[in-house]
Amino acid sequence: SRELAESQTAVKRLTAELQKTMQTMQSTQTKATMADELQKQVAKLTSNLEKAKTDLEHNAGQLRLAEAARVNEKKLKIQLDTTQTKLQAEQEAKEKLKEAKEKLAAERAEIESHNLKLLQEASALIKPPDQHPTLGTLIQDMGHKLIYKSDPI
Repeated sequence: SRELAESQTAVKRLTAELQKTMQTMQSTQTKATMADELQKQVAKLTSNLEKAKTDLEHNAGQLRLAEAARVNEKKLKIQLDTTQTKLQAEQEAKEKLKEAKEKLAAERAEIESHNLKLLQEASALIKPPDQHPTLGTLIQDMGHKLIYKSDPI
């Protein structure tokens, strides 16, 4: 019975060691499983990080393009404003030129009308009158000669 007691004690001790070993093994398996899961998570997070980095680089490029477009838009707006100002100045100059031409045309017409009156007055002075005191009444002006009708008295 002593041997039985020693055997039972040895069995109990071995059972306890087996349980500890089993717990250690389960703990190690759990840790290995967790390590595998952690490695998968690390790989997934690394992949997500790379994707986020790529997206960030893409977005930064897009922002640079947008900023360049904004700067270009400002330049184009300045050019447009300058061009519109020049166009407006040209239109005003054309309007002034048109007014000056109209004024000049009116002055020219007035001068021509005045000249015509002067010519008519001068022509009346140069043109022989219809009645000549010695020759009588002018019948016809042929250009190179004048034909008069005189009174027999």
